[in-house]
Amino acid sequence: MTQPARSVSSGPSISSYRGLVPVFVIGVLCAGLLAGCTSPNAASTRAPSEPSTIAEAAATIDMPDLGPSPAPDQLSDERMEQLRLAQQDIDWQLVEHVYPDAVRPVVAFAGYTDRDAYLDTLHACYTASGLRLGMKVNEIGETVVNDADVSSEAHYLAQFACRATVTLEPEPWNAAQIGYHYDYLTEFLAPCYAANGLESAQAPSRAEYIANWPNPGWGPDMGEVFATPAAAPIIAACPGPFN
Repeated sequence: MTQPARSVSSGPSISSYRGLVPVFVIGVLCAGLLAGCTSPNAASTRAPSEPSTIAEAAATIDMPDLGPSPAPDQLSDERMEQLRLAQQDIDWQLVEHVYPDAVRPVVAFAGYTDRDAYLDTLHACYTASGLRLGMKVNEIGETVVNDADVSSEAHYLAQFACRATVTLEPEPWNAAQIGYHYDYLTEFLAPCYAANGLESAQAPSRAEYIANWPNPGWGPDMGEVFATPAAAPIIAACPGPFN
């Protein structure tokens, strides 16, 4: 029998771009088994701007008319399950990279976790397994989330099990949504940063950005200014796409 279609999040929209200072700096969905999370901006080669060049009152620019947010794809239950298991396979590969002989545990899946409860639920699972989810508040008042510290095979297995149990619904973007995101970055965020003395590396073409998603290798960033008091007014004047 054909499964009912399910919609995923609509992704970026103009209304969401006009929000508050971001809450999370490090995506909690980065693979916690790696040495660290790599942002899409990692390939940027520009020299970071000096904090002293930033004005106390940040400049802003007019929001361009990007049109309506593209509609998301409709995902069947079968496709949702394929994506969930694919992410679980990626997480396990990270365990095998450190412990090639590890035995993959069988983890029962009881349903997706509500986004608002995700961090608390993951933290509870880590705590029950003897792990700790690191959180701290940085210099501009943002909550920075780091995954658990792992130092043994048992820790890696416990972390894998928690991430397999506490999981969010997959929300893959289609090409139209990724292109819309690219337009926001190139037509608003990068120019807004530039108005405050923060020059971004040369952006790839729109087609290249879409083709390389989810690792496009480029994005406007604040360099050394980020996580300093000078960043707060710029973030407020130039909200990122998920703020």
